Amino acid sequence: MIPAPPPYETAFADDAAFIDAFEKGTLPFGEWCHGAHIRMAWIYVTRHGLEGALPRARGGIQAYNRANHVVDAPTSGYHETITQAWLRVVHATIRGQDPCATSLEFLEAQPHLRVRTLLRVFYSKARIMSPEAKAAFVAPDLGALP
Repeated sequence: MIPAPPPYETAFADDAAFIDAFEKGTLPFGEWCHGAHIRMAWIYVTRHGLEGALPRARGGIQAYNRANHVVDAPTSGYHETITQAWLRVVHATIRGQDPCATSLEFLEAQPHLRVRTLLRVFYSKARIMSPEAKAAFVAPDLGALP
């Protein structure tokens, strides 16, 4: 049996306050975890659709990283394929499930999305960790994204 992912803890229960802090770069760096990425994706996808969410997520993560002095290196910083893949998974999950009122409700209802390694269903480690995948979107090599 696979253990359930840990609950997502945050000081920002309100989506508006959470996304405002993220966009201003003031979200505490310790809270910028995988669950926060999924919350950001849910907020942008529900507000702007998938196509509108992509540039917002890209620009938001890059700005947040700059504000928090995250070094852009081969194993750190912004990753285009991971960002796009997660946005697509979140978008497909939203479309296929009952609506949620908040990003925290969505995280609670979709515990599989809190598993950081979920993209391994679609990508081999070599492909997703390649410099090409970090710089630009690359299609998965193990299974089609939703």
